[in-house]
Amino acid sequence: MIHENLESGDSVSEYSKHTTAVEWIEMGYLGVISSQQDALNKPGHIIDYGCGPGFFAAYLAEEYKQKITGVDISQEMINHCENEYKNTDLSFYQVGENKLAFAENNSIDGVVSCYVLMQIPSHDEQIAICEEIYRVLKPGAKFTMLTMNPAYTGVQFDFLRNGDVDRVYSAGEKMTTELQTDHGTLELEDVYWPTQYYLNAFSRAGFSHIKCVEHCPAFGDNQDKAQFLIVEGIKAE
Repeated sequence: MIHENLESGDSVSEYSKHTTAVEWIEMGYLGVISSQQDALNKPGHIIDYGCGPGFFAAYLAEEYKQKITGVDISQEMINHCENEYKNTDLSFYQVGENKLAFAENNSIDGVVSCYVLMQIPSHDEQIAICEEIYRVLKPGAKFTMLTMNPAYTGVQFDFLRNGDVDRVYSAGEKMTTELQTDHGTLELEDVYWPTQYYLNAFSRAGFSHIKCVEHCPAFGDNQDKAQFLIVEGIKAE
């Protein structure tokens, strides 16, 4: 999902340039793929909720030959994706008021959402997003969310730091994320949410078999620290 401070076309291009310059697949995305392996290994329809510049949606479509739909709140980001992937079978939609208007009840085989709920300023809105995802999933299908592990807020990893060093944040408090690439430093505005808020959003939406999986970075400093957090839940059959 595009950050609120990156709404213009130039900003979208800058954001895409930075995020595709890093080894993004190592930023917890392999854990998302593992979580959704059952859905990815058979024909189906997967939604990437908050697809940003579309690189993960494109990767899934190429590697698994799935019907992939990317959605984002930013029309500028959707425009970027439609131009970047115009010669593919990928579909992209702008979401308004967190509604997946194109999808019917019980119609989607899996939903992934990477670094989205950590941008949401309201816990009620997090719950509403999870409820909408629950609505469109088929019974027995899984929602997988990837975020930075709030337990390591303020820790400097190889090319990213989420939050200020030695600062204690309260739930719902804004914080700055710094992404460092060969193109320079990109500052993003995120929100601090302890793990239990993500778990509660899943639970309130109706998901069962909810679990957290922590992942350490594959390279760089602090490889012993679980930089990434995956939360997954299943829609009741």
